[in-house]
Amino acid sequence: MDDPNEMAWEFSPGTSWEGKFPIRYHWGITPMGNHFDGSPPVGKYSQPVLFPHIELDPHSDRTDHASGFTHHDFEIDHDPLLLCILTCALPLSGLVFDQLVPNPEFKSSMNPTRQTSIAAQIVTFSFGRTILNTGFRMVYPFLPSFSRALNVDISVIALTISVRAWLGLASLLLGSLADIRGRKLTMLVGMGIFSSGFAVVALWPTLPGLFIALILSAGSKILVDSAVQAFLGDHVDYSRRGTAIAITELSWSAAYILGIPLVGFFISNWDWRAPFLWLSCMGIIAAILIYQVVPHVSTENYPSSSLKSSLRDLLSHPSALAGVSIGMLLSAGNETVTIVYGAWMEQAFLISVAALGAASTIIGLAELGGEGLVALLADRIGKKSSVGIGLAFNSAACLALPQLGQTLTGALIGLFLFYLSFEFAIVSSIPLMTELVPKARGTTMSALFAGFAAGRGVGALLGPSLFGYGLMANCSLAAAFDITAFLLLLFFMRE
Repeated sequence: MDDPNEMAWEFSPGTSWEGKFPIRYHWGITPMGNHFDGSPPVGKYSQPVLFPHIELDPHSDRTDHASGFTHHDFEIDHDPLLLCILTCALPLSGLVFDQLVPNPEFKSSMNPTRQTSIAAQIVTFSFGRTILNTGFRMVYPFLPSFSRALNVDISVIALTISVRAWLGLASLLLGSLADIRGRKLTMLVGMGIFSSGFAVVALWPTLPGLFIALILSAGSKILVDSAVQAFLGDHVDYSRRGTAIAITELSWSAAYILGIPLVGFFISNWDWRAPFLWLSCMGIIAAILIYQVVPHVSTENYPSSSLKSSLRDLLSHPSALAGVSIGMLLSAGNETVTIVYGAWMEQAFLISVAALGAASTIIGLAELGGEGLVALLADRIGKKSSVGIGLAFNSAACLALPQLGQTLTGALIGLFLFYLSFEFAIVSSIPLMTELVPKARGTTMSALFAGFAAGRGVGALLGPSLFGYGLMANCSLAAAFDITAFLLLLFFMRE
């Protein structure tokens, strides 16, 4: 291009920008409600959480009379999370960026280095975890489909799910690999295990094959999740870690919004094995991306580099142990309902497999809303307060679900509220836990995920049996778990 200002500034893989750089934006309304009307802004443009390092050049005003847009130059101190927010989130708030451009007339200290930005890493983590979470979650809405294809009772596959959940108790051993062998290697091993396990079902479509896939997917999720959260704990300041982790947790809701409907499409148009092959291939792609964007860091940089020392640090921290217990109770309550909601929807409303996959999108949107609320509120009102609010609302949603479920519309509203409040509580607990035992971050997060898994194991065992007494029995037990978790949070948890 003839005009250098028209050349978009690219975040090339393997490159980040340190120091300061200019960007150009369209005239618009800022998130603070201020209008830029052509007058050169002077001084700092800042907002407490999202914009701690933005300064405006008061002499950079220039108006493009052809387009009617006024342009200014920002100076932004190197802040990887801020870059992610600027490029992904701010257009939704009214500040519309023309493009990120290098301005040759602007005096700044841009120094490109061979290091991928945290923004690119967050996007990669979100993609890989979306694949993992789709494979992990698809068994719930399609439990009846899998049982019919394998000619076994639903309770047989439910038992398999329960065994998978209890495997999560091995999280302390598997997840601590992130502290012992490094974050990157742990992620790559996890994605490899996932792809291998799901390929088994595609090649050997039997109940043992499904069992192997479910078990290996559980192990891979433990490895990748603990390594990702530990990595973010290492590289993102605690004051903004809730936002960073909430962005990666969008992968959980994306599994229901995007992944589960695709699984329903594959099953309806081919057979029940098709989604396993598709997910296996996508897992390989995610592993390649992780290899490209995640730097290798020597384990010497981690204070606790052995399982023994990491466990000692964890067990000596009462708040961390309370946090693990809260995660277990919260997860048990959710699983008690989740394990049966597909069968409940089929029986109560006689909906098809494809329609059930589409209905799962409602749940995904609820979870997306919960994760979005964490990104907006958790760093501001406090992570502990966010967990408490989520627990209180989730217990109320549990008790309301059977009453709302008299109609299909009411059932969808009830499920939306149930998963919205659950997601807000559980995602808020993750950044809270990342700072409790910094010396053993990987092990602490794996202990939390072990609590989640143990809770799912309890819920998967109790859910089908309780469902014989009606959905109210499942929802009442879930509410009781929430109330117990709230009391633990109130009396034993310290932020």
